[in-house]
Amino acid sequence: MRDKNNGALRQVLVAVSDQRVRTALRTFLTANPRVEGIAEAYGLDSALALARAHPPTIAVVDVHLPTSNDGLTLIRRLSRDLAIPVVSIGMESSARRSALQAGAIRFLEKARVVDDLFDALHALG
Repeated sequence: MRDKNNGALRQVLVAVSDQRVRTALRTFLTANPRVEGIAEAYGLDSALALARAHPPTIAVVDVHLPTSNDGLTLIRRLSRDLAIPVVSIGMESSARRSALQAGAIRFLEKARVVDDLFDALHALG
């Protein structure tokens, strides 16, 4: 996950359909000097295209992107097909099991993302 030379998390893919949430996550991640770049996607197809063109170090995926089928499909494709670690986020903890079964390595409730995201990203490295 981390670049052994400088401890950077490098590139983070944020796949969230809500522009406000994407903007908040970008602002939050940009504040960490270990994050070198952030790619943003609004849906399944755009996220997969970005991940294939510029593989991220990690992806943060909304489990309901814009539907749970899209979010879970994206988690599966990123984690299994492209071997990209995925931290999933969702509004309710009931989505946790589905996200983890799809291949996410962590699930964070949206209400706690600001508190828990960096811990989740750092634990991967």
